[in-house]
Amino acid sequence: MESKLILVVSDNMDTNKKPDRNEDELIRLSASARKYLKFDKPQVEISGAAKQSVLKIHQAFSKDIKDAKGEFSGEEMKCVGFVTSKMFKQLTGKNTTSDEANIWISKTPLTTLIGADPEFLLFDGDGNIVRANNVLQKAGKIGSDGAMIEIRPDPSPDPVILVKNMKDIFKSAQKMDSIKDLNWKAAIYYKDNVRDYPVGGHIHLGNPVGITKLSTQARTFLFAVMNKIMDEMLSLPLIKLDGDDLGKSRRSNCQMAMGNNGYGYYGEWRPCDGRLEHRTLSGLWLMHPLVAECVLGAAKAISEELFSILDASDYDNNLFRHTGMNLADHKHLYRTEFDDWDSIKLAKELKCTNSSSYMSGMLNQSKARSITKPFLTKWYKNMKQLGTYKKYSKAIDGLYAILSMPSNTVQDVGFNLKENWLGGKRFPV
Repeated sequence: MESKLILVVSDNMDTNKKPDRNEDELIRLSASARKYLKFDKPQVEISGAAKQSVLKIHQAFSKDIKDAKGEFSGEEMKCVGFVTSKMFKQLTGKNTTSDEANIWISKTPLTTLIGADPEFLLFDGDGNIVRANNVLQKAGKIGSDGAMIEIRPDPSPDPVILVKNMKDIFKSAQKMDSIKDLNWKAAIYYKDNVRDYPVGGHIHLGNPVGITKLSTQARTFLFAVMNKIMDEMLSLPLIKLDGDDLGKSRRSNCQMAMGNNGYGYYGEWRPCDGRLEHRTLSGLWLMHPLVAECVLGAAKAISEELFSILDASDYDNNLFRHTGMNLADHKHLYRTEFDDWDSIKLAKELKCTNSSSYMSGMLNQSKARSITKPFLTKWYKNMKQLGTYKKYSKAIDGLYAILSMPSNTVQDVGFNLKENWLGGKRFPV
């Protein structure tokens, strides 16, 4: 598992005004904490529930160490790191030190975090949509994203725990009190007489510490390549569940897209607090905890595989760059005329070399009927060849079983989140 930090706000760092040092960029630790946590590099990537940041490592102030010893045991002191109040709030979303701050560090690709903020819809008893921003605040573990509602669990290195974190939010009477009398429904796309609602199931992939070796341009190019691999290995087979009409409406014909064709189209991704946010998937995978476990487990298997390959090469950018492109030209990868994915070693190694024209046609048009049994057999074989397959075989096997079902069998489970997440409704797989 990952090492877990106890972050403490340092007043001394807040008031240190040396002109040659920005305390907001630092994490200060005692010598014993650096040794215990094996911080043998000049900087480290810290993941919090609210943000991820690369911080430079410095010696802690002796007064901070002395004060902390009055609050923490000797074992806990080995995990204490000091940051400014500004950085603490950025990482945790909290104003004061708390045991529930949930801070992680990733030393290897195997301990990277996975997070998600899937959306769903609210309906009243008459079947009318209820805009989330009329009944909920924007911030919080459960909050509004405009008209849609978003669940924001703490990330975890284990996708099963990530799903448990979601379930805990759904079960929280305090968090869900304001919407308890409404119907909660997973969705892909919905339209009423006012507007349309493109529902997303975005996944956030945490980084291993080694990624700090890459420049910002190289990291961005890598994320563009990684996202294409995620599209090919995860989003493409999942359009079978979205179906032709709703999937196409979300990705290509959405009226709320404000200048774009839609949401979740091929090539839509973004760096979110330094991490890759994969934005292709609809919110359908939230329909049932088993589906969520399988989708998130497959996503983690793919990302761990990618980072393991990169880690073994010491993050050599020749693995993911295109020899004919500048690192600043990552957007060219997603243009329909680009048909040179087999020249990118990382994509070729994972057998993700379909042209961008093919990918955009399949995803943007949501060609669900093209996800045939032979397609899924080939996809499953490819997934089983991952070095991470054994670790995540339950999720990958489960996703293959779900995708192999007749569409109406999956539809029969329904999208009622209260029944499926809280009522224990069984998924037929």
